[in-house]
Amino acid sequence: MLKKWWHDLTQRNRSSGIIIPLQKTFAHQQESLVLTPGQADTKSSSPEQVLAKLNAIFGTSLDINYGSLRSRLQSFIKQDLDFGAIYARLRSCWPRDRDHIDARDDAVKLENGFVEAKRRGASDVRHRKASTGVQTINAPHSIKPRRLWDLYANRVVPYHYSYGTQQDAPVWAISHSWTDNMHHLEGRLLTSVNGREWRIPLPHDVNLEAVRTELLNLEAEYAWLDVLCIRQASSDPAKEVMRKSEWMVDLPTVGAVFDRYAHRVVQYMNGLGRAFEPFGWDEDRHLLNRVWALQETQADSVIGGIPEWIRDPHDAINVFTLERFGERLKSLSDFEAIRSGTEMVSVRDFTHIVNAIKRMKSANPIDKVFVVAMILCQERLPLYRENISAEEAWTICVENLPSSLLGVFLFKSPIPGNGVATWRPSWNQLLASGALELYNDLPFVFIPGLVLSVRPDGKASYLGPVVEAHFTPNSHTGHPKGEVIIGSGSLKEVRCVKLLGNHSLPKDDYYFVGEGYELTWLVCLKTKEGFFRKVAVVTTANGTRLGGFDKKYEHCVFV
Repeated sequence: MLKKWWHDLTQRNRSSGIIIPLQKTFAHQQESLVLTPGQADTKSSSPEQVLAKLNAIFGTSLDINYGSLRSRLQSFIKQDLDFGAIYARLRSCWPRDRDHIDARDDAVKLENGFVEAKRRGASDVRHRKASTGVQTINAPHSIKPRRLWDLYANRVVPYHYSYGTQQDAPVWAISHSWTDNMHHLEGRLLTSVNGREWRIPLPHDVNLEAVRTELLNLEAEYAWLDVLCIRQASSDPAKEVMRKSEWMVDLPTVGAVFDRYAHRVVQYMNGLGRAFEPFGWDEDRHLLNRVWALQETQADSVIGGIPEWIRDPHDAINVFTLERFGERLKSLSDFEAIRSGTEMVSVRDFTHIVNAIKRMKSANPIDKVFVVAMILCQERLPLYRENISAEEAWTICVENLPSSLLGVFLFKSPIPGNGVATWRPSWNQLLASGALELYNDLPFVFIPGLVLSVRPDGKASYLGPVVEAHFTPNSHTGHPKGEVIIGSGSLKEVRCVKLLGNHSLPKDDYYFVGEGYELTWLVCLKTKEGFFRKVAVVTTANGTRLGGFDKKYEHCVFV
Protein backbone atom coordinates (compact mmCIF):
# COMPACT_ATOMS: atom_id res chain seq x y z
CA MET A 1 0.00 0.00 0.00
CA LEU A 2 2.79 2.39 0.97
CA LYS A 3 4.69 1.49 -2.18
CA LYS A 4 1.66 2.26 -4.38
CA TRP A 5 1.15 5.59 -2.63
CA TRP A 6 4.84 6.44 -3.16
CA HIS A 7 4.56 5.52 -6.86
CA ASP A 8 1.46 7.70 -7.31
CA LEU A 9 3.16 10.58 -5.51
CA THR A 10 6.24 10.27 -7.74
CA GLN A 11 4.22 10.30 -10.95
CA ARG A 12 2.05 13.17 -9.76
CA ASN A 13 5.07 15.30 -8.88
CA ARG A 14 6.74 14.61 -12.20
CA SER A 15 3.69 15.57 -14.23
CA SER A 16 2.41 18.53 -12.24
CA GLY A 17 4.86 21.10 -13.52
CA ILE A 18 7.20 21.40 -10.53
CA ILE A 19 8.79 24.83 -10.55
CA ILE A 20 12.57 24.68 -10.94
CA PRO A 21 13.69 28.32 -10.70
CA LEU A 22 16.91 27.94 -12.69
CA GLN A 23 14.99 26.40 -15.60
CA LYS A 24 12.46 29.21 -15.98
CA THR A 25 14.31 32.17 -17.52
CA PHE A 26 17.89 33.24 -18.19
CA ALA A 27 19.02 36.66 -17.03
CA HIS A 28 22.73 37.33 -16.99
CA GLN A 29 25.24 39.98 -18.02
CA GLN A 30 26.22 37.79 -20.99
CA GLU A 31 22.61 37.52 -22.15
CA SER A 32 23.30 39.50 -25.34
CA LEU A 33 25.72 36.77 -26.46
CA VAL A 34 23.18 33.98 -25.95
CA LEU A 35 21.00 33.12 -28.95
CA THR A 36 17.35 32.29 -28.63
CA PRO A 37 16.26 29.07 -30.35
CA GLY A 38 14.65 31.20 -33.06
CA GLN A 39 17.84 33.16 -33.69
CA ALA A 40 19.91 29.97 -33.85
CA ASP A 41 17.54 28.34 -36.37
CA THR A 42 17.64 31.29 -38.79
CA LYS A 43 19.36 30.82 -42.15
CA SER A 44 20.86 33.58 -44.26
CA SER A 45 21.31 33.73 -48.01
CA SER A 46 24.34 36.02 -48.12
CA PRO A 47 27.60 36.56 -46.18
CA GLU A 48 26.57 40.19 -45.61
CA GLN A 49 23.46 39.10 -43.69
CA VAL A 50 25.47 36.74 -41.48
CA LEU A 51 28.15 39.36 -40.78
CA ALA A 52 25.54 41.99 -39.88
CA LYS A 53 24.13 39.68 -37.22
CA LEU A 54 27.57 38.84 -35.85
CA ASN A 55 28.64 42.48 -35.69
CA ALA A 56 25.40 43.33 -33.88
CA ILE A 57 25.92 40.61 -31.28
CA PHE A 58 29.58 41.39 -30.56
CA GLY A 59 29.43 45.15 -31.05
CA THR A 60 32.11 44.98 -33.74
CA SER A 61 32.44 46.57 -37.18
CA LEU A 62 34.20 43.94 -39.27
CA ASP A 63 34.09 44.58 -43.01
CA ILE A 64 33.07 41.77 -45.34
CA ASN A 65 35.82 42.77 -47.78
CA TYR A 66 38.70 42.34 -45.34
CA GLY A 67 40.71 39.14 -45.34
CA SER A 68 38.93 35.92 -46.15
CA LEU A 69 35.78 36.76 -44.21
CA ARG A 70 33.49 36.72 -47.24
CA SER A 71 34.70 33.35 -48.52
CA ARG A 72 34.60 31.88 -45.00
CA LEU A 73 30.98 32.89 -44.45
CA GLN A 74 30.03 31.84 -47.98
CA SER A 75 31.48 28.40 -47.27
CA PHE A 76 29.26 28.06 -44.19
CA ILE A 77 26.18 29.05 -46.20
CA LYS A 78 26.99 26.46 -48.89
CA GLN A 79 27.17 23.83 -46.14
CA ASP A 80 23.57 24.79 -45.30
CA LEU A 81 24.56 25.78 -41.74
CA ASP A 82 22.06 27.84 -39.80
CA PHE A 83 23.11 30.92 -37.85
CA GLY A 84 23.56 28.99 -34.60
CA ALA A 85 26.00 26.59 -36.23
CA ILE A 86 27.95 29.46 -37.84
CA TYR A 87 27.98 31.43 -34.59
CA ALA A 88 29.31 28.38 -32.70
CA ARG A 89 32.20 28.01 -35.14
CA LEU A 90 33.30 31.65 -34.94
CA ARG A 91 32.32 32.77 -31.46
CA SER A 92 35.40 31.59 -29.57
CA CYS A 93 37.82 33.36 -31.92
CA TRP A 94 35.80 36.51 -32.62
CA PRO A 95 37.77 39.65 -31.61
CA ARG A 96 36.68 40.84 -28.14
CA ASP A 97 39.06 43.72 -27.37
CA ARG A 98 37.05 46.88 -27.97
CA ASP A 99 39.65 49.34 -26.64
CA HIS A 100 41.30 49.73 -30.04
CA ILE A 101 38.84 49.07 -32.83
CA ASP A 102 40.50 48.32 -36.14
CA ALA A 103 38.24 46.43 -38.54
CA ARG A 104 41.13 45.23 -40.70
CA ASP A 105 43.14 43.90 -37.72
CA ASP A 106 39.98 42.29 -36.31
CA ALA A 107 39.45 40.40 -39.57
CA VAL A 108 43.03 39.10 -39.43
CA LYS A 109 42.66 38.06 -35.77
CA LEU A 110 39.44 36.25 -36.57
CA GLU A 111 40.97 34.32 -39.46
CA ASN A 112 44.07 33.40 -37.43
CA GLY A 113 41.92 32.22 -34.55
CA PHE A 114 39.73 30.12 -36.81
CA VAL A 115 42.73 28.57 -38.59
CA GLU A 116 44.35 27.77 -35.23
CA ALA A 117 41.17 26.11 -33.98
CA LYS A 118 40.97 23.99 -37.14
CA ARG A 119 44.65 23.05 -36.79
CA ARG A 120 44.15 21.88 -33.23
CA GLY A 121 41.04 20.03 -34.29
CA ALA A 122 42.99 18.13 -36.93
CA SER A 123 45.62 17.37 -34.29
CA ASP A 124 42.91 15.98 -31.99
CA VAL A 125 41.67 13.68 -34.75
CA ARG A 126 45.19 12.41 -35.49
CA HIS A 127 45.89 11.83 -31.81
CA ARG A 128 42.63 9.93 -31.31
CA LYS A 129 43.41 7.73 -34.30
CA ALA A 130 47.04 7.13 -33.26
CA SER A 131 45.95 6.24 -29.71
CA THR A 132 43.51 3.58 -30.88
CA GLY A 133 45.03 0.11 -31.07
CA VAL A 134 43.56 -3.28 -31.90
CA GLN A 135 42.06 -3.80 -28.44
CA THR A 136 43.04 -0.79 -26.37
CA ILE A 137 43.29 3.01 -26.21
CA ASN A 138 46.71 4.37 -25.30
CA ALA A 139 47.01 7.40 -22.99
CA PRO A 140 43.20 7.69 -22.73
CA HIS A 141 43.28 10.75 -20.48
CA SER A 142 44.96 12.76 -23.24
CA ILE A 143 42.06 12.19 -25.65
CA LYS A 144 39.82 15.22 -25.78
CA PRO A 145 36.02 14.97 -26.03
CA ARG A 146 34.78 14.62 -29.59
CA ARG A 147 32.00 17.20 -29.27
CA LEU A 148 30.68 19.95 -26.97
CA TRP A 149 27.35 21.67 -26.58
CA ASP A 150 27.91 25.40 -27.10
CA LEU A 151 25.21 26.76 -24.81
CA TYR A 152 25.46 30.32 -26.14
CA ALA A 153 24.91 29.17 -29.73
CA ASN A 154 22.70 26.22 -28.72
CA ARG A 155 24.59 23.98 -31.12
CA VAL A 156 26.72 20.85 -30.80
CA VAL A 157 30.12 21.39 -32.41
CA PRO A 158 33.46 19.58 -32.53
CA TYR A 159 35.51 20.26 -29.41
CA HIS A 160 38.12 22.35 -31.23
CA TYR A 161 35.65 25.16 -31.90
CA SER A 162 35.86 26.02 -28.21
CA TYR A 163 39.59 26.81 -28.57
CA GLY A 164 39.71 30.02 -30.50
CA THR A 165 42.90 31.93 -29.74
CA GLN A 166 42.45 31.28 -26.02
CA GLN A 167 43.02 28.28 -23.79
CA ASP A 168 40.42 25.52 -23.65
CA ALA A 169 37.09 26.95 -22.49
CA PRO A 170 35.73 25.71 -19.14
CA VAL A 171 33.45 22.73 -19.76
CA TRP A 172 30.57 21.67 -17.54
CA ALA A 173 29.92 17.91 -17.68
CA ILE A 174 26.41 16.57 -17.07
CA SER A 175 25.84 13.35 -15.13
CA HIS A 176 22.30 12.00 -15.19
CA SER A 177 20.30 8.84 -14.81
CA TRP A 178 18.72 7.50 -17.97
CA THR A 179 14.98 6.93 -17.56
CA ASP A 180 13.34 3.80 -18.98
CA ASN A 181 11.83 5.49 -22.02
CA MET A 182 15.16 7.00 -23.08
CA HIS A 183 16.34 3.60 -24.33
CA HIS A 184 13.65 3.43 -27.03
CA LEU A 185 14.09 5.03 -30.45
CA GLU A 186 10.40 5.90 -30.59
CA GLY A 187 9.66 9.38 -29.33
CA ARG A 188 13.25 10.62 -29.38
CA LEU A 189 13.74 14.28 -30.21
CA LEU A 190 14.96 15.27 -33.67
CA THR A 191 16.49 18.70 -33.16
CA SER A 192 18.62 21.30 -34.88
CA VAL A 193 20.74 21.52 -31.70
CA ASN A 194 22.86 18.65 -33.04
CA GLY A 195 22.15 19.38 -36.69
CA ARG A 196 19.55 16.57 -36.70
CA GLU A 197 22.43 14.11 -36.86
CA TRP A 198 20.67 11.65 -34.51
CA ARG A 199 17.55 11.61 -32.39
CA ILE A 200 18.10 12.81 -28.82
CA PRO A 201 16.92 10.53 -25.98
CA LEU A 202 15.16 12.63 -23.34
CA PRO A 203 12.81 11.85 -20.45
CA HIS A 204 9.26 12.22 -21.77
CA ASP A 205 8.53 15.19 -19.50
CA VAL A 206 11.72 17.21 -20.11
CA ASN A 207 12.38 20.12 -22.44
CA LEU A 208 15.96 20.44 -23.69
CA GLU A 209 15.71 24.23 -23.66
CA ALA A 210 14.89 24.13 -19.93
CA VAL A 211 18.09 22.15 -19.32
CA ARG A 212 20.04 24.71 -21.35
CA THR A 213 18.50 27.56 -19.37
CA GLU A 214 19.53 25.98 -16.07
CA LEU A 215 23.10 25.44 -17.25
CA LEU A 216 23.31 29.03 -18.49
CA ASN A 217 22.06 30.26 -15.12
CA LEU A 218 24.82 28.22 -13.49
CA GLU A 219 27.20 30.30 -15.71
CA ALA A 220 28.16 27.43 -17.99
CA GLU A 221 29.29 28.32 -21.51
CA TYR A 222 30.13 24.88 -22.92
CA ALA A 223 28.66 21.61 -21.70
CA TRP A 224 29.35 17.94 -22.31
CA LEU A 225 26.15 15.92 -22.31
CA ASP A 226 26.22 12.32 -23.49
CA VAL A 227 22.94 12.36 -25.43
CA LEU A 228 24.22 15.32 -27.45
CA CYS A 229 27.97 14.72 -27.54
CA ILE A 230 28.08 10.93 -27.99
CA ARG A 231 26.47 9.60 -31.15
CA GLN A 232 23.24 7.78 -30.31
CA ALA A 233 21.45 4.79 -31.84
CA SER A 234 19.82 5.28 -35.23
CA SER A 235 17.62 3.34 -37.63
CA ASP A 236 20.02 4.35 -40.42
CA PRO A 237 22.48 1.43 -40.97
CA ALA A 238 25.28 3.76 -42.11
CA LYS A 239 24.93 5.90 -38.98
CA GLU A 240 24.91 2.77 -36.83
CA VAL A 241 28.29 1.80 -38.27
CA MET A 242 29.58 5.27 -37.34
CA ARG A 243 28.08 5.01 -33.84
CA LYS A 244 29.73 1.68 -33.07
CA SER A 245 33.06 2.96 -34.33
CA GLU A 246 32.85 6.12 -32.23
CA TRP A 247 31.60 4.27 -29.14
CA MET A 248 34.75 2.12 -29.04
CA VAL A 249 36.70 5.24 -28.03
CA ASP A 250 34.07 7.65 -26.70
CA LEU A 251 32.54 5.41 -24.02
CA PRO A 252 35.81 4.28 -22.39
CA THR A 253 37.02 7.90 -22.24
CA VAL A 254 33.89 9.28 -20.56
CA GLY A 255 35.79 9.15 -17.28
CA ALA A 256 38.52 11.37 -18.75
CA VAL A 257 35.89 13.98 -19.68
CA PHE A 258 34.80 14.22 -16.04
CA ASP A 259 38.26 13.86 -14.49
CA ARG A 260 40.38 16.02 -16.76
CA TYR A 261 38.22 18.29 -18.92
CA ALA A 262 35.22 19.09 -16.74
CA HIS A 263 35.39 22.43 -14.91
CA ARG A 264 32.29 21.50 -12.92
CA VAL A 265 29.86 18.57 -12.87
CA VAL A 266 26.08 18.89 -12.74
CA GLN A 267 24.18 15.85 -11.44
CA TYR A 268 20.53 15.16 -12.26
CA MET A 269 19.49 12.46 -9.81
CA ASN A 270 16.10 11.47 -11.24
CA GLY A 271 16.75 11.88 -14.94
CA LEU A 272 18.08 14.61 -17.21
CA GLY A 273 16.39 17.93 -16.38
CA ARG A 274 14.03 16.37 -13.86
CA ALA A 275 13.39 17.80 -10.42
CA PHE A 276 15.36 16.54 -7.43
CA GLU A 277 13.10 14.46 -5.16
CA PRO A 278 13.45 13.66 -1.44
CA PHE A 279 12.48 10.03 -1.97
CA GLY A 280 13.07 7.16 -4.41
CA TRP A 281 16.79 7.00 -3.68
CA ASP A 282 16.76 3.20 -3.93
CA GLU A 283 15.11 3.11 -7.35
CA ASP A 284 17.07 1.24 -10.02
CA ARG A 285 17.02 4.33 -12.24
CA HIS A 286 18.19 6.80 -9.58
CA LEU A 287 21.67 8.21 -10.26
CA LEU A 288 22.89 6.88 -6.90
CA ASN A 289 22.38 3.36 -8.25
CA ARG A 290 23.75 3.66 -11.79
CA VAL A 291 27.21 2.21 -12.33
CA TRP A 292 28.36 4.92 -14.79
CA ALA A 293 27.93 7.52 -12.04
CA LEU A 294 30.99 6.14 -10.21
CA GLN A 295 33.29 7.89 -12.68
CA GLU A 296 31.17 11.01 -13.16
CA THR A 297 31.41 12.77 -9.82
CA GLN A 298 33.49 15.60 -8.41
CA ALA A 299 33.76 16.81 -4.83
CA ASP A 300 32.11 20.11 -5.75
CA SER A 301 29.46 18.67 -8.07
CA VAL A 302 26.28 20.72 -8.47
CA ILE A 303 22.93 18.98 -8.11
CA GLY A 304 20.58 20.08 -10.87
CA GLY A 305 16.81 20.38 -10.97
CA ILE A 306 16.40 21.89 -7.49
CA PRO A 307 12.71 22.75 -6.84
CA GLU A 308 11.86 26.10 -5.32
CA TRP A 309 11.04 24.61 -1.89
CA ILE A 310 14.45 22.94 -1.42
CA ARG A 311 17.29 25.23 -0.34
CA ASP A 312 20.13 22.68 -0.16
CA PRO A 313 19.60 19.15 -1.50
CA HIS A 314 22.43 17.83 0.70
CA ASP A 315 20.27 18.65 3.71
CA ALA A 316 17.14 17.08 2.19
CA ILE A 317 15.60 14.34 4.34
CA ASN A 318 14.08 11.23 2.77
CA VAL A 319 10.35 11.44 3.52
CA PHE A 320 10.20 7.69 4.16
CA THR A 321 13.53 6.74 5.77
CA LEU A 322 14.48 10.11 7.34
CA GLU A 323 17.93 9.66 5.82
CA ARG A 324 19.91 12.78 4.93
CA PHE A 325 20.75 12.96 1.22
CA GLY A 326 24.26 14.26 1.86
CA GLU A 327 25.09 11.02 3.69
CA ARG A 328 23.77 8.88 0.86
CA LEU A 329 25.68 10.95 -1.69
CA LYS A 330 28.97 9.87 -0.11
CA SER A 331 28.54 6.54 -1.88
CA LEU A 332 29.45 8.41 -5.08
CA SER A 333 31.75 11.18 -3.86
CA ASP A 334 34.15 8.72 -2.21
CA PHE A 335 35.21 7.52 -5.64
CA GLU A 336 36.81 10.81 -6.65
CA ALA A 337 39.66 10.22 -4.19
CA ILE A 338 40.08 6.67 -5.48
CA ARG A 339 40.26 7.85 -9.10
CA SER A 340 42.89 10.47 -8.29
CA GLY A 341 45.13 8.04 -6.39
CA THR A 342 45.41 5.09 -8.75
CA GLU A 343 49.21 5.14 -9.00
CA MET A 344 49.30 3.19 -5.72
CA VAL A 345 46.09 1.18 -5.61
CA SER A 346 44.90 0.10 -2.20
CA VAL A 347 43.32 -3.33 -2.05
CA ARG A 348 40.67 -1.81 0.14
CA ASP A 349 39.94 0.72 -2.62
CA PHE A 350 39.66 -2.09 -5.13
CA THR A 351 37.21 -4.04 -2.99
CA HIS A 352 35.27 -0.84 -2.39
CA ILE A 353 34.91 -0.34 -6.15
CA VAL A 354 33.89 -3.93 -6.88
CA ASN A 355 31.44 -4.10 -3.97
CA ALA A 356 29.81 -0.88 -5.18
CA ILE A 357 29.61 -2.19 -8.73
CA LYS A 358 27.99 -5.41 -7.52
CA ARG A 359 25.01 -3.52 -6.11
CA MET A 360 24.69 -0.96 -8.90
CA LYS A 361 22.74 -1.25 -12.15
CA SER A 362 23.79 -1.05 -15.77
CA ALA A 363 22.04 -1.36 -19.12
CA ASN A 364 24.73 -3.70 -20.44
CA PRO A 365 26.63 -6.17 -18.17
CA ILE A 366 29.95 -5.15 -19.73
CA ASP A 367 29.43 -1.57 -18.52
CA LYS A 368 30.40 -2.68 -15.02
CA VAL A 369 33.70 -4.05 -16.30
CA PHE A 370 34.42 -0.84 -18.16
CA VAL A 371 33.79 1.28 -15.08
CA VAL A 372 36.48 -0.74 -13.26
CA ALA A 373 38.79 -0.10 -16.21
CA MET A 374 37.98 3.60 -16.40
CA ILE A 375 38.75 4.10 -12.72
CA LEU A 376 41.85 1.91 -12.44
CA CYS A 377 43.50 1.64 -15.87
CA GLN A 378 45.58 4.76 -16.39
CA GLU A 379 47.90 3.99 -19.29
CA ARG A 380 45.56 1.98 -21.53
CA LEU A 381 41.85 1.31 -21.69
CA PRO A 382 40.01 -1.47 -23.50
CA LEU A 383 38.04 -0.45 -26.59
CA TYR A 384 34.30 -0.60 -26.00
CA ARG A 385 32.62 -3.35 -28.01
CA GLU A 386 29.01 -3.61 -26.89
CA ASN A 387 28.44 -7.19 -28.10
CA ILE A 388 31.26 -8.95 -26.22
CA SER A 389 30.62 -10.78 -22.96
CA ALA A 390 31.56 -9.45 -19.54
CA GLU A 391 34.23 -12.15 -19.26
CA GLU A 392 35.79 -11.10 -22.57
CA ALA A 393 35.78 -7.47 -21.46
CA TRP A 394 37.32 -8.46 -18.10
CA THR A 395 40.14 -10.37 -19.85
CA ILE A 396 41.09 -7.23 -21.79
CA CYS A 397 40.69 -5.07 -18.68
CA VAL A 398 43.01 -7.27 -16.56
CA GLU A 399 45.83 -6.82 -19.05
CA ASN A 400 45.86 -3.10 -18.29
CA LEU A 401 45.33 -3.05 -14.51
CA PRO A 402 48.10 -1.79 -12.17
CA SER A 403 50.69 -4.48 -11.39
CA SER A 404 49.89 -4.21 -7.68
CA LEU A 405 46.41 -5.58 -8.34
CA LEU A 406 47.75 -8.27 -10.63
CA GLY A 407 49.93 -9.38 -7.74
CA VAL A 408 46.89 -9.60 -5.49
CA PHE A 409 45.05 -11.76 -8.02
CA LEU A 410 48.03 -14.06 -8.39
CA PHE A 411 49.10 -14.46 -4.74
CA LYS A 412 46.00 -13.66 -2.69
CA SER A 413 43.13 -15.23 -4.66
CA PRO A 414 42.91 -18.55 -2.77
CA ILE A 415 41.39 -20.67 -5.52
CA PRO A 416 42.20 -20.94 -9.23
CA GLY A 417 40.25 -18.87 -11.69
CA ASN A 418 37.41 -20.66 -13.46
CA GLY A 419 37.51 -18.58 -16.63
CA VAL A 420 40.10 -18.36 -19.38
CA ALA A 421 42.91 -18.15 -16.78
CA THR A 422 43.65 -19.97 -13.53
CA TRP A 423 46.07 -17.36 -12.15
CA ARG A 424 43.38 -14.73 -11.51
CA PRO A 425 39.64 -14.71 -10.74
CA SER A 426 37.06 -14.65 -13.50
CA TRP A 427 34.58 -11.78 -13.55
CA ASN A 428 31.86 -14.05 -12.17
CA GLN A 429 34.16 -15.16 -9.35
CA LEU A 430 34.99 -11.57 -8.51
CA LEU A 431 31.32 -10.68 -8.20
CA ALA A 432 30.43 -13.83 -6.23
CA SER A 433 29.23 -13.39 -2.67
CA GLY A 434 32.13 -13.32 -0.22
CA ALA A 435 34.77 -13.44 -2.97
CA LEU A 436 36.52 -10.29 -1.72
CA GLU A 437 36.49 -11.01 2.02
CA LEU A 438 40.11 -12.19 1.99
CA TYR A 439 41.25 -8.96 0.30
CA ASN A 440 39.60 -6.68 2.85
CA ASP A 441 42.23 -7.37 5.51
CA LEU A 442 45.12 -6.39 3.23
CA PRO A 443 46.59 -2.84 3.31
CA PHE A 444 48.52 -1.42 0.36
CA VAL A 445 49.85 -4.21 -1.79
CA PHE A 446 53.59 -4.57 -2.06
CA ILE A 447 55.06 -7.79 -3.36
CA PRO A 448 58.87 -7.43 -3.43
CA GLY A 449 60.65 -8.87 -6.40
CA LEU A 450 57.44 -8.81 -8.39
CA VAL A 451 57.89 -8.59 -12.15
CA LEU A 452 54.41 -9.23 -13.45
CA SER A 453 52.78 -8.53 -16.76
CA VAL A 454 49.87 -9.93 -18.73
CA ARG A 455 50.48 -11.19 -22.22
CA PRO A 456 48.01 -10.64 -25.07
CA ASP A 457 46.94 -14.29 -24.80
CA GLY A 458 45.89 -13.73 -21.17
CA LYS A 459 48.82 -15.57 -19.57
CA ALA A 460 50.75 -13.85 -16.78
CA SER A 461 54.55 -13.57 -16.76
CA TYR A 462 56.38 -13.53 -13.44
CA LEU A 463 59.97 -13.82 -12.22
CA GLY A 464 60.30 -15.29 -8.75
CA PRO A 465 61.59 -18.11 -6.53
CA VAL A 466 60.53 -21.63 -7.51
CA VAL A 467 60.84 -24.79 -5.38
CA GLU A 468 59.99 -28.36 -6.33
CA ALA A 469 58.26 -29.83 -3.30
CA HIS A 470 55.84 -32.43 -1.99
CA PHE A 471 52.70 -31.39 -0.13
CA THR A 472 51.10 -33.61 2.53
CA PRO A 473 47.78 -32.51 4.09
CA ASN A 474 47.46 -32.79 7.88
CA SER A 475 44.31 -34.72 8.71
CA HIS A 476 44.77 -34.45 12.49
CA THR A 477 43.59 -30.86 12.76
CA GLY A 478 40.37 -29.04 12.01
CA HIS A 479 42.19 -26.51 9.88
CA PRO A 480 43.36 -27.04 6.28
CA LYS A 481 47.04 -27.11 7.20
CA GLY A 482 49.75 -29.31 5.80
CA GLU A 483 53.47 -29.99 5.52
CA VAL A 484 55.80 -29.29 2.65
CA ILE A 485 58.85 -31.46 2.08
CA ILE A 486 61.50 -29.59 0.13
CA GLY A 487 64.45 -31.30 -1.51
CA SER A 488 65.19 -34.97 -2.03
CA GLY A 489 67.31 -37.79 -0.67
CA SER A 490 69.14 -36.96 2.53
CA LEU A 491 68.82 -33.22 1.93
CA LYS A 492 65.28 -32.30 2.76
CA GLU A 493 63.51 -29.73 4.84
CA VAL A 494 60.01 -29.96 6.32
CA ARG A 495 57.94 -26.83 6.80
CA CYS A 496 54.38 -26.25 7.96
CA VAL A 497 52.06 -24.18 5.76
CA LYS A 498 48.41 -23.15 5.77
CA LEU A 499 46.14 -23.22 2.76
CA LEU A 500 44.33 -19.97 2.02
CA GLY A 501 40.62 -20.43 1.56
CA ASN A 502 38.33 -23.17 2.74
CA HIS A 503 39.26 -25.98 0.39
CA SER A 504 41.44 -29.07 0.31
CA LEU A 505 44.55 -29.97 -1.65
CA PRO A 506 45.52 -33.58 -2.43
CA LYS A 507 48.85 -35.09 -1.50
CA ASP A 508 51.15 -34.73 -4.51
CA ASP A 509 54.34 -33.29 -5.96
CA TYR A 510 54.04 -29.62 -6.91
CA TYR A 511 55.97 -26.55 -7.88
CA PHE A 512 55.88 -23.80 -5.25
CA VAL A 513 56.27 -20.27 -6.67
CA GLY A 514 56.86 -17.53 -4.10
CA GLU A 515 56.61 -13.79 -3.79
CA GLY A 516 59.75 -11.91 -2.79
CA TYR A 517 59.30 -12.29 0.97
CA GLU A 518 58.88 -16.05 0.52
CA LEU A 519 55.94 -16.02 2.93
CA THR A 520 53.17 -16.63 0.38
CA TRP A 521 53.50 -19.36 -2.20
CA LEU A 522 51.51 -20.54 -5.18
CA VAL A 523 50.98 -24.27 -5.40
CA CYS A 524 51.25 -25.14 -9.08
CA LEU A 525 51.34 -27.95 -11.57
CA LYS A 526 53.12 -27.71 -14.89
CA THR A 527 51.46 -28.23 -18.24
CA LYS A 528 53.18 -30.22 -20.95
CA GLU A 529 54.06 -26.92 -22.62
CA GLY A 530 55.95 -25.86 -19.47
CA PHE A 531 53.37 -23.32 -18.22
CA PHE A 532 52.40 -23.09 -14.54
CA ARG A 533 48.82 -23.87 -13.58
CA LYS A 534 47.77 -22.39 -10.26
CA VAL A 535 46.15 -24.92 -7.91
CA ALA A 536 46.13 -23.19 -4.52
CA VAL A 537 47.84 -20.60 -2.33
CA VAL A 538 49.63 -21.31 0.96
CA THR A 539 51.23 -19.14 3.61
CA THR A 540 54.06 -20.21 5.88
CA ALA A 541 53.33 -20.94 9.52
CA ASN A 542 54.39 -18.31 12.08
CA GLY A 543 55.72 -15.99 9.40
CA THR A 544 58.83 -18.05 8.65
CA ARG A 545 60.36 -18.10 5.19
CA LEU A 546 59.93 -21.23 3.09
CA GLY A 547 63.58 -21.49 2.01
CA GLY A 548 64.86 -24.57 0.25
CA PHE A 549 68.02 -26.20 -0.93
CA ASP A 550 66.90 -26.34 -4.55
CA LYS A 551 65.29 -22.91 -4.70
CA LYS A 552 65.98 -20.94 -7.83
CA TYR A 553 64.59 -17.82 -9.54
CA GLU A 554 62.70 -18.69 -12.67
CA HIS A 555 60.68 -16.92 -15.32
CA CYS A 556 57.18 -18.36 -14.88
CA VAL A 557 54.28 -18.13 -17.29
CA PHE A 558 50.89 -18.79 -15.68
CA VAL A 559 47.90 -20.04 -17.61
